[in-house]
Amino acid sequence: MSFKILVITFLLVFSASSYATIPKEPKLTFLDTLYLYTIDKIADKNGFDHWNDIYNELYSRLNATVSSTDSATKVTLDLLQSQPFLNLELNHSDYIAVLYEMLYDRAPDQNELDSWVQKLESGKLREMVAYDFIRSQEFKNLTRGYGTVAFSEADNALFQLKSFIQRFYQLVLGREPDRDGFNYWVSHLTDGSESGGKIAIGFFQSSEFINRQTSDSDFLDIVYHSFFNREAGSAGKKYWIDELSLGTSRLEVINGFVGSQEFFDLAKNFGIAISNDAKSNPFQIKGFVTRFYQLVLNREPDSTGFNYWSSQLIDGTETGGNIARGFFESSEFTNRQTADSEFLDIAYRSFFNREADSAGKHYWMRELSLGTSRLNVINGFIASQEFIDLAHQFGINAN
Repeated sequence: MSFKILVITFLLVFSASSYATIPKEPKLTFLDTLYLYTIDKIADKNGFDHWNDIYNELYSRLNATVSSTDSATKVTLDLLQSQPFLNLELNHSDYIAVLYEMLYDRAPDQNELDSWVQKLESGKLREMVAYDFIRSQEFKNLTRGYGTVAFSEADNALFQLKSFIQRFYQLVLGREPDRDGFNYWVSHLTDGSESGGKIAIGFFQSSEFINRQTSDSDFLDIVYHSFFNREAGSAGKKYWIDELSLGTSRLEVINGFVGSQEFFDLAKNFGIAISNDAKSNPFQIKGFVTRFYQLVLNREPDSTGFNYWSSQLIDGTETGGNIARGFFESSEFTNRQTADSEFLDIAYRSFFNREADSAGKHYWMRELSLGTSRLNVINGFIASQEFIDLAHQFGINAN
């Protein structure tokens, strides 16, 4: 145990102040430890009561069951972002030293210190560095000693959301986020006023990115890394290069990626919705069409077919279900002569945005074996709530 914690224990037991008479629960010791390490003083009664009242439900006694929502993360981050701590104006080295003392109960060795300072000097936000500490096993071990949980499911959801924003700064703008911009995007994702897809588009439409004047090839490399988390395949990249050369705008390309299955999956891993409204948005609609090309026909869309299907949806001539049905009834798909099992796998991914569950697939395999047509199967998928919800995310009607 460090010298500071020994000091805090002594002061808690022997102080003559009214504050010292408060029974010493694990949460009280934890809060006092944070105070001591962040602003280098014992918590005054008003300050302590403030935090204790706000986070009274976050911490439990050692002999109590800790619920999955209890955590030490929020109070830790709030103290690090409090005005008294910010007023210390610590340099990078001192900030890292505080994190080690506060969250690991030890001092860093020189290699550890240098490594973290280098990350801060490269532009990484202090908040995201603090998350690295908080999510570590060493911090979990420390908080366990206080009878608290280090990181809850709610904390992880917020962390994933912030990580989603951070990666677009890194991949699209080629830098770490600035504090004001980072907070702006995080707040809009948190309150639901913006979706993951719109925020991603915002980065590419920003003057900062436009002023980079990337070539079409570099632009597509960045798009693939940002939306798909991978290198561009030669065929896919050639398709988009050709589209750009024929006059397709970069915004249309980006919206094609926003509507893709791969971006669906990526955003889902971060707990992010790609869309948050049901208003008819031509770019969202084009994303819907793009994913059926990719999932049903196993290719990128051709301009003629893509524009035809998109226009039918945009002007309301066709519904999402009718468009989807058209892909499965197309000669291009039927000529593939897929087995029933493969057909159902494609249907589940296309209509439900997931793999087939064993019970559901077994049911449909049995129906097909008894003579139910594939069209009837497709109609069953189109009428399902899962497809209605999926279409809603793209701002279109399923039926």
